[in-house]
Amino acid sequence: MNMMPTPTPTPQNSARRRIPAVFFTYDQDQETTLFTLRSYLALWPGLPLDFVIPYTSQAALEAYQSQLPSDLPCTFVRTESAIAAALSQLIGDVLLKSDSPWFFWCTSDRIPIAFADPPPLCGLASLLLENQLRHTSDVVRLTRWRDSVFTSPAGGAESVSGFPFTVNPLSTLFGFWHPQFVSRRFLTWIGDVASSGQVATMANLNKKLLESFDAMAFRGLLPRQTLAKFVEPTHHGKWTLNYRVDRFRAGLSVGQAANSTREFITFSNPNTKNVNRFWEKQEALAPESLGSLTAPEDDSAFHNLIQRKFPSLPTIVATFGGSGSKFLVRNIYPHEEFAVLKQAHSHWRVPPVALQPGQKVVYLYGDPRNTVLSFFARRGGITHLHDFHTPSKEKQQQVRSGWVCTALQNLETDAGPITADWDLEKFLCHGVEQFRLEEHFDCWMYAGLPYPVYFCRYETLWENWGRLQHALGITRDDLPAKENRRSNWADLPEPQNAALHKMLGDFALRLEALPDLFKAENGTLTDLKTDSLFVPQIV
Repeated sequence: MNMMPTPTPTPQNSARRRIPAVFFTYDQDQETTLFTLRSYLALWPGLPLDFVIPYTSQAALEAYQSQLPSDLPCTFVRTESAIAAALSQLIGDVLLKSDSPWFFWCTSDRIPIAFADPPPLCGLASLLLENQLRHTSDVVRLTRWRDSVFTSPAGGAESVSGFPFTVNPLSTLFGFWHPQFVSRRFLTWIGDVASSGQVATMANLNKKLLESFDAMAFRGLLPRQTLAKFVEPTHHGKWTLNYRVDRFRAGLSVGQAANSTREFITFSNPNTKNVNRFWEKQEALAPESLGSLTAPEDDSAFHNLIQRKFPSLPTIVATFGGSGSKFLVRNIYPHEEFAVLKQAHSHWRVPPVALQPGQKVVYLYGDPRNTVLSFFARRGGITHLHDFHTPSKEKQQQVRSGWVCTALQNLETDAGPITADWDLEKFLCHGVEQFRLEEHFDCWMYAGLPYPVYFCRYETLWENWGRLQHALGITRDDLPAKENRRSNWADLPEPQNAALHKMLGDFALRLEALPDLFKAENGTLTDLKTDSLFVPQIV
């Protein structure tokens, strides 16, 4: 391609201009593309983007034109179906038709679910069009991706639209396919690699990008405070459970992702012993182009998941675990038998679409670093704090040894390589937060449920006990005295402390910024201590 950059637009014209948004997708992923585009429109007031969308068939173009909202600015580029050719033709068309110095790069597998408040991105887009960045940069990111807020800045600093950024040399940890503003030079580089004739598959394309990346000496602006939160619809080639929930609520099929490993979910009755596996994998052939599509799955199993009903109890305590939830259940139902307490306690990752008449839900959460530490600490011993009853000595060892795997199953997530003999050190060396605690929390907080969910921080439960009782419509005696945790992540030796903090520190910081007691209902969040609406810090 090797196109020469065109002159930078003058500031007086830039206020009326929109930044072209290069949307890398393909015909068979049209449902996801439509869902992603609608998410941008719904969440980003004053959207300053003009989406440029590739298509291969006339039928795909007509479907886009008939289904996209009329107030969503977009244009279309006809491309071949092969990955490299499609990307090269898309970028070439965009560069040829636009003299913009900056572009927005987005794909159908990065879906926005939240933006910083007030939305700073329109002001950021204007500054980029006016070319007023103090540092020469090729990328302005909205998320840190694999970089933590606790990472020490490696370069200078710059404030853009009132938000602080760190100026850093770009590394491959930033990835190539994540939502971001990119310069003309950066976009041209991706197009040149795609058109090199040696990138028949996506894996080859990534390899070629990696090989030439270091020679480009790109620099970027990395936000010190995340400006937008995105979710990935796939995990290791499979659609995530959370994304299936979002699709279901949007009235879309929740079956198989095209060109990916198939994922089947089986469920057991919540009132019987949990014996079913949640994930079964079946490998699919890696496609050489974007032109193939496998048949969708039967949605019935997922539909059953969404339609689950909690047992007929007035109050249910949901949690991602390790946060005193069983302590709370015992105090909400002080005189009930073990069987009732167990039914009132839930680790469901996906909240049901409706509750039983008069039923209420409280979601108890705590520091996620202590949650993970607690899961592994229970392999060494179980106390009255960890369960509704203490198993007999004969069963203690069996319960302890399988605790981590049981937690993974209860949280409805894939255990991956984790087995019962894994300890905390092996888990931290693995480096993957397999429990997916943040995703569990987000599936409840961002669900937009038609009923209220009361979120309470365990560490401040005692101070908010009266307010929580009022919200739940219950009257109980005061809580027993607060007991100190038997283990705390901060007391771990190095490097375990640092590894656990790196894994979950950002999520912990995000939870710390939330009110101690708040309500989520119909997408609105209310601080119950001040009775005021709020927008959560993304982090």
